[in-house]
Amino acid sequence: MVRKILPGLLISLMTIFGCLVVAEIGVRVLGETDENGNFFIGDRKLKPYRLPVQEVSANVEILLDPDSGATTVYDPYLGWTKKANSSKEGGYSYNSAGIRSAPAEYPLSPRQGVLRIAIFGDSFTHGDEVSFEGTWGYLLERKLNEAGLAAEVLNFGLPGGGMDQAYLRWLGQGKDYSPDLVILGFQAENVSRNVNLMRPLRSQGGMIFSKPRFVLDGEGLRLINSPTVPLEELPQTVEDLAEWDLVEYEYFFDPEDYAGSLLLKSRLAALVLSLMEFTPASVEREQLEMYSLEAEPAQVTIRLIQAFARDVEGSGGSFLMVHLPVQGSLARLMENRPLPYQDLVAKLDREHSLIFPDQDLVAAARAGSIESLFQQVHYSAPANEIISQALADYILAVNPVE
Repeated sequence: MVRKILPGLLISLMTIFGCLVVAEIGVRVLGETDENGNFFIGDRKLKPYRLPVQEVSANVEILLDPDSGATTVYDPYLGWTKKANSSKEGGYSYNSAGIRSAPAEYPLSPRQGVLRIAIFGDSFTHGDEVSFEGTWGYLLERKLNEAGLAAEVLNFGLPGGGMDQAYLRWLGQGKDYSPDLVILGFQAENVSRNVNLMRPLRSQGGMIFSKPRFVLDGEGLRLINSPTVPLEELPQTVEDLAEWDLVEYEYFFDPEDYAGSLLLKSRLAALVLSLMEFTPASVEREQLEMYSLEAEPAQVTIRLIQAFARDVEGSGGSFLMVHLPVQGSLARLMENRPLPYQDLVAKLDREHSLIFPDQDLVAAARAGSIESLFQQVHYSAPANEIISQALADYILAVNPVE
């Protein structure tokens, strides 16, 4: 009996083995390896991960070249900032303070009778992918003036930045301009940036700086990685990240993700494990955990915004936030599905003045298309128009024109 079964079993095993070999070859042929040695199938990165040492090194070399034409430069206080008196194609210009403008210079003291507004946030506040005249900051200024309220808007938005960097830019620069009103653009992804130290662990494509971050300290916050890692030291710091004295505070570094194993030498096995680990349900669960009010990212965010608001109000200004949903969030709103960060934004709404242009954005998307409100990633001019109108309506209600 055994002699009859054994040949068939061997043939079956050899067939399975042959299929696995073909599948392994197929994965390797279809996949791509980036400059750092990370292997991708489509957009899916497979373990073991490789630290972005080569990407960081190449970009540091560019940034250290005075003739590179880069408008983003290293800053020991913020991590990076916009280069003073620089410009680039697409309507991006910065004045002597690195403020995005026409360009125009702003005196530290507001002109008599002019409502000075300072806006802080990331690329959605800065206005990536549109000209200066298409940003919601510029449009807000225009709408207020057209309504008879003399106003000016100073754009301190920092592409790629977190709320911690927005707060630090206020402390180090923004408050010197004595604004009457400070607006923080709340873009929910920044909750994750608030617990990130090495930006290349969270993005690809040139964002290679380290950043400062705040850690929970009793009932308050404590600033770490300040000053930030100098450009010249970044490649070596990334390469030796596991030994960095601040690595325990890097929310997105797990040494096990970078550890090789005999099983992970197979690209096929790595792909199967990735498909099992990163399912739509697991990604949704991870988002909910990120925004949970009990989790570190949300707690840091809440305290950051509280500190930001206190300092603005202590300086004689008013503090306001505006919700800036990304395309995925807007799609959920169109489907009447709750946002993963719904509890967090509800808490912030209870504690601070928070403007929601959500329904106007949803109505515009339904009347046209959601794609019409975005360029590749960021808002198009029509979406920025909607944001600015929601803010203008609120500001004019608080500051009625006689």
